[in-house]
Amino acid sequence: MIASQRKAHKFIWLGLSILIAALLVLVIKDLDFSFSTLETPNGLPFEAMRSENSIVLVKLNEPLKTPSALVYEINANKELGAVLGELNGKGEYKFTLSKNAVGITVIDKIKNQKIYTTTF
Repeated sequence: MIASQRKAHKFIWLGLSILIAALLVLVIKDLDFSFSTLETPNGLPFEAMRSENSIVLVKLNEPLKTPSALVYEINANKELGAVLGELNGKGEYKFTLSKNAVGITVIDKIKNQKIYTTTF
């Protein structure tokens, strides 16, 4: 490469790098990096409803941040009853309640804290 080609090559690549950087800035500024989740009025990404025949439907709109979310039933004495199941990921879960159940609670067994409690 002769000197004039090296000089032209340097300016072409310098111009291209500035142009590409400017285009990236223009593209990124129009992107929306915020995300919204489908949250219920209580601020959690799921809702629980009781239907006939003692069946509870839990609809999870997004995965919970805890790896161990267990669903327990609450009996008439307001105590924890049997384990109904586990919430793994996004989707709908159906659990069958006993006859004396008055609600459900979701507990993170690793951190040992309640995530959600509702009565019917």
